[in-house]
Amino acid sequence: MEEEAAAAYHAYVTDGVVPVQRRRCTSSFTGVSWVKGPGKWKAMCKSKVLGYHTTEEGAAQAYENYVKDGVVPVKPSTFSHLTGVSWVKGPGKWKAHCKGKHLGLHDTEEGAAAAYDKYVADGVVPEKRPRPTSSRLQAGRCRLTPG
Repeated sequence: MEEEAAAAYHAYVTDGVVPVQRRRCTSSFTGVSWVKGPGKWKAMCKSKVLGYHTTEEGAAQAYENYVKDGVVPVKPSTFSHLTGVSWVKGPGKWKAHCKGKHLGLHDTEEGAAAAYDKYVADGVVPEKRPRPTSSRLQAGRCRLTPG
């Protein structure tokens, strides 16, 4: 690790090159793999998903606990007791919403609650990113001809 940092510093000083750090998508730990969709490390043993983790080491620890003690980690709750917050299974994120307005998806339940609170206090709706359409065809462009 120190050697890599020293090499990166040397490259920066001599050439002005700032190295780009890329996320490793394979793990050296048994039972651990990177899942692109949620952007998390997955621990798995014998087709049993043991959980998703923000760190590779956390996923490895979940795998080790399962193998050693047969302990299946407790899944995080997907029910929120906080007003305006609910779990969205597909992206695996917490959704903030109020009176039919979507206020964003968040990694944590607390982040979604903060977005809800900000909306209630200030009436501020976060900017939405444009979503890609599900079809390359636009409405009204297709005509059926009698055959």
